[in-house]
Amino acid sequence: MSQGSLASAGQSGKNAAAALKPGVIRERVRKYYAFASFVLLAFMFAGFRMFYLRGQAFPGRPLTPPIKWLLILHGVAMTAWVALLVYQTMLIVRRQPLKHMKTGMIGAGLAAVIFVSGMWLSVKAMQVLPPGMMIWGMTARQFFVVPSVSMLLFGAMVGAAIVFRRRPEIHKPLMLFATVDALGAASGRADFFNRYYEGTFLQDVFGPNLLILLVGAGLVIGYRLVARNWDKWFVASYLLVLVVNVGMIQLGFTPAWESFAAVFVG
Repeated sequence: MSQGSLASAGQSGKNAAAALKPGVIRERVRKYYAFASFVLLAFMFAGFRMFYLRGQAFPGRPLTPPIKWLLILHGVAMTAWVALLVYQTMLIVRRQPLKHMKTGMIGAGLAAVIFVSGMWLSVKAMQVLPPGMMIWGMTARQFFVVPSVSMLLFGAMVGAAIVFRRRPEIHKPLMLFATVDALGAASGRADFFNRYYEGTFLQDVFGPNLLILLVGAGLVIGYRLVARNWDKWFVASYLLVLVVNVGMIQLGFTPAWESFAAVFVG
C-alpha cells in the first residue's frame, strides 16, 4: 500500500472517530440521567427514613393525626414519582422512547396528585402547628412560603416539561430539577448534615434546603464532566431552582408575605 493510501486511511479513521464522538456523548448523557435519578431516589429515602422504616414523622414522632392520611398520600405519590423517574430514565438508556412517552402519562397524573396534595398539606401542616412553634427560625406564617412556593415551582417546571416533551434537551433537565426542588422536604430532615449549619448565616440564606441545592450543584458539575460541555438548559433549570429557593426564604420574612399567609394559616 502506498503512503498516499495509508494517509487516506488514517484520515478516514480520524473522521470516523470524530463522527462517533457525538453519539458516544449522547449515550453517556443518557446514562448520566439514570445515575442522577438513582441519586435522588437514595436522597429521598435518606431524608424520609423515619417515614419509610417506622411510619413516623421527623424526628421520630407520630404522624400528626389531623393530617396523617394527607401525609401518607403525599408521601406515597412522591415515592412513586421518584421511582418512575428512575424507570423512565432507564427506558431511555435501553432505547425505548415510545414506552417512555406512554408511561409519561402516569407521571403527569402523579405530578397532579403531588401538586394538589402538596399545596393542601402546606396549608394544613401550618394550621396544626402548636402556637409559637418555630421551624428553621421561622414562624408558621413565614415558613408557609417554603412548601407552598416549592410546590408551585414543581408544578410549573413539570408543566413546562410536558409542553416541551418533544424537545428532550429542555424536557429532561426540567423533569430532573423539578424533582430536586420537590425533595427540599427531604433535605430539611437530613439532620446528619443540617446540624452543622443551623443557626448560621447559611440558614438565613438557604433555609432548610441547602443540602439538596448542593446535590443539584453536584449534578450540574457531573453533567459537565460527562458531556464535556455546559448544557444551557441543564444549568438554567438548576439556577431556576436555586434562585427561587433562596428568594422564597427572603420573601417569607416580609410583612407582605405574612399578611398573605395569614389568610391561609391563620
